[in-house]
Amino acid sequence: MYKPMVSSAALLSCFGIMALAQSEFQHCDEPYDIVNFLPYMRNLENIKDGVSVSPSDIGMRHTGQQIESRRTIYDRNSNNILAQGDVIVQNSDIILSADQSEWSLIGNKGSMINVIYWLKETYVRGEALHVHHEDKIRTELVEATYTTCASRNVSWLLQASKIILYHEAAIGHAIDTLAWIGSIPIFYFPFLSFSLNNKRKSGLLAPLMGYGNKMGLNVRIPYYWNIASGIDVTFTPGYMSNRGLMLVSEFRYLSTSSKGQVDIAFFDRDDLKKEGDLIDKYYYKDRKYFFWHNHTNLSSRWIVNFDYKYIFDNEYSESFDSYLGIDGISTYPNRNIDVNYRGDHWNFTGALKVFQTFMDSNEPYRLLPELKLIGSLPYKVLGMIYGFSAEYINFDHRYQIFGQRIELRFFVNLPWRSSIAFITPRVEFNHTSYNIQGDIVSDIDNTPARALSIASVDSGLFFERVLSIGKIKFMQTLEPRIFYLHIRHNDQDALPNFDASIRTFNMEHSFFYNRFLGSDRIGDANQLSLSIKSRLVNQQTGYENLRATLGSIIYFSDRKVTLQYTDNTARLDSDMAFKITASIAKKWKLFSEIQWNPHVNYSSNISAIILRYDGNNGRLLNIVHRHRRDKIQSSQQINVSARMPFNKEWSVVGSWHRSLDSFRTLESLAGVTYEGCCWATGIVIKDYVNNDNHSLAIFFQIKLGGLGNSSRKATAQLKLERGIFGQDAFKL
Repeated sequence: MYKPMVSSAALLSCFGIMALAQSEFQHCDEPYDIVNFLPYMRNLENIKDGVSVSPSDIGMRHTGQQIESRRTIYDRNSNNILAQGDVIVQNSDIILSADQSEWSLIGNKGSMINVIYWLKETYVRGEALHVHHEDKIRTELVEATYTTCASRNVSWLLQASKIILYHEAAIGHAIDTLAWIGSIPIFYFPFLSFSLNNKRKSGLLAPLMGYGNKMGLNVRIPYYWNIASGIDVTFTPGYMSNRGLMLVSEFRYLSTSSKGQVDIAFFDRDDLKKEGDLIDKYYYKDRKYFFWHNHTNLSSRWIVNFDYKYIFDNEYSESFDSYLGIDGISTYPNRNIDVNYRGDHWNFTGALKVFQTFMDSNEPYRLLPELKLIGSLPYKVLGMIYGFSAEYINFDHRYQIFGQRIELRFFVNLPWRSSIAFITPRVEFNHTSYNIQGDIVSDIDNTPARALSIASVDSGLFFERVLSIGKIKFMQTLEPRIFYLHIRHNDQDALPNFDASIRTFNMEHSFFYNRFLGSDRIGDANQLSLSIKSRLVNQQTGYENLRATLGSIIYFSDRKVTLQYTDNTARLDSDMAFKITASIAKKWKLFSEIQWNPHVNYSSNISAIILRYDGNNGRLLNIVHRHRRDKIQSSQQINVSARMPFNKEWSVVGSWHRSLDSFRTLESLAGVTYEGCCWATGIVIKDYVNNDNHSLAIFFQIKLGGLGNSSRKATAQLKLERGIFGQDAFKL
């Protein structure tokens, strides 16, 4: 069953009072030679009373202003020039070509008739019936056009009764304006404002339009307010025909010591009465969202971070996220503040971490507070490094047991390294104590503790040789590594579990000191981690053409510390892990990571293989295969994505994501994009599975160079770049 959803984001995206910096379009080349100007006046004939006339071509330069024409009358008394025939005037900002010009060398201002103009920085050009220009301050154009397209191929232009360019403020105003796409008039604006450079300015952004089965018709008109340097806000009022009125705002600030962002969304009395056959429980209720992130450097050592999120209900993200481009709304929105001190030999962190919850017994613990101190001695004794950490956390929960945990860690290691080998023995003492509160059984100790020692030795060798493949010489390395870890068993069943979970095994985790995440469980260990890595480096370029690593863990005893939902503690070895990154040809790369059980027909448990072609002119091809197997089920998926340019402007993009287990296409995407010298457009059709139903979405966007971009959230809303791995599918 298909549920159509059509999104026309930034439709006619340049129409409105634009505010943001223009896109990095290809610049339209002009055949007109605007460089060679005569550096001095010549061929002047004095007629009378200080008035001179040139009978032929003349050029002159005056305080940065250059003028060239076929016939010039110069009045030395008033310092006025009347230039006739192929008149060209230019300074560092603008070039003007006209039939006739009256110019005053006092103030470098004048008027011109039948003008063609170019703005040097932004490649904007146009024509005007009459122009009045005041040096680098102001240019007023009457009955004028405005475009960034080449004169031989004008894809779009603005036609206005008056255009005023304020060069110092780098903004332009157009009055009584008609917008044309090709030869078709599209829209009329009584007033239009735009930027003359890459700086931001206040004004309306591109209108956003779309349609969805839940939203209905969706229309939004963002307004950008550039309040001051480093401070701006975007207001986006809108209307959804199925839900009603909304207002979304994004406030950003940046200073020498702080940066942050505040997002607010408000929906006035949600009008969606039914979702399917059920009455929507949020019908006729206001829906709200608030987010504030702040990062402040109090000094070179003190840093404060603050995050606060609020949502009206736990279905807010599902209802509105995909339409507003708001990312990161989790089931339990976080509210954190942390203070960090970075010293020369020690670091301190103090944090409060809470979550907005909706009466759920599975909600995470609140940390009120979390204090952590990590440091090391500033000097070595007998070549050894001494370090310590201390952590205090108060875990709080409404429905489960809660309490405090104190963890103290002291360690010493003796590193030794040479050009061909290294060895680092390490010893750690760990002590953890609890004060448990809440609904606990009377005969359970509410102040349990754990003390244990951790001993390890990390060592490795480094070999290299010169290897010739054809005429190319490589340096090949062989880098074996051995890591022994011993942690005596300590019965931890009486300890609470506030934050412990099992790590997913991979190559990097085999060299960690604890197979658990969190500190409530420390796994007993008597094991040897082995790995061997080889690299192939081009001696001429220094480029690494190949890196391959193979590793595993050998267990000398069963693991006794477990979580209730984990097993596999009786095996004498871990899975084998293999990882490779290779440049198999000039444009082809291979990335692969495979994990398998050598005792079960060498079948892989987890694998990911990526073959990528990254060619010239934006050509891209990715073939990805992922496989995950456990005792319950197996999952295999393949994804193929590509971007193929027809020429410099036109490209096709596509993506295909399929489950090999259910023989079902999970997502497919196909589209065409165009990026010219003055405008860009694209259309992408996406078919995807949503709640076991197929949904169809059509994304469409137009951008016109020189008039600004869409808002950040509008661009994020399309999310088309996710369809092409490693490449933006929609470069607009």
